[in-house]
Amino acid sequence: LKPRRYKRVTPVSAAANGSGVFNGTSKYLSAARNTAFLPVANEDFTFEAWVYLTATPTEPVIGAQIVGLGEYGTDSDWVFGVTSSLQASLYLNATITSYTNTTTLLLNTWNHVAASRSGTGTNNLKVFVNGVGTSFTTNSTTVFSGLRNLTIGADQNGDEAILTGFISNLRIVKGTAVYTANFTPPTAPLTAITNTSLLLLMNATPFVDTSVNAFTITNTGPVTYSSSVSPF
Repeated sequence: LKPRRYKRVTPVSAAANGSGVFNGTSKYLSAARNTAFLPVANEDFTFEAWVYLTATPTEPVIGAQIVGLGEYGTDSDWVFGVTSSLQASLYLNATITSYTNTTTLLLNTWNHVAASRSGTGTNNLKVFVNGVGTSFTTNSTTVFSGLRNLTIGADQNGDEAILTGFISNLRIVKGTAVYTANFTPPTAPLTAITNTSLLLLMNATPFVDTSVNAFTITNTGPVTYSSSVSPF
């Protein structure tokens, strides 16, 4: 008998990873305000994303917003963005303070940025750029008093702090400090780990929240999708 020949089957890969394209004018994403985005006093949290800037932010205070509730000012809860000096910065309204990593982000390349709060000890709030933290601060406040929705790539009205470039793999975790010391940035798409409140992978379904919450994402502009510009 002749040996049976089997046809080779190519494994089906996971959905390709890409990014959302923000043009620096009026394109942004948003989700309705929810307590899942609102850590309380002393609660751990993590905000993170991959960001590829193609222009230096020009807004004088916060620069360009990656993600946040409201905008830099008295009506916001928190804003995580990139300053006009190309530094990752977390603004917390309860303390009216910005916590800024002194590392300069590079234009036209991917940068991983993250901010986390862990426990109640000294230097429990950290801001990281490409896995390296330089802003270690003690913080235990309840940050949140405003009424704004969550916005990505711009402030709550889409007319200030608008980002020019690409965002991918944006994750909000309420209840866990994912990063507490220097780390190697992720080399694969993020996953919905325990306590993930929002996860935008920017893959074949780019503007769908793949956390257990499955929040509806509103696309204004609209933000477009790039399958070729990816951090992975």
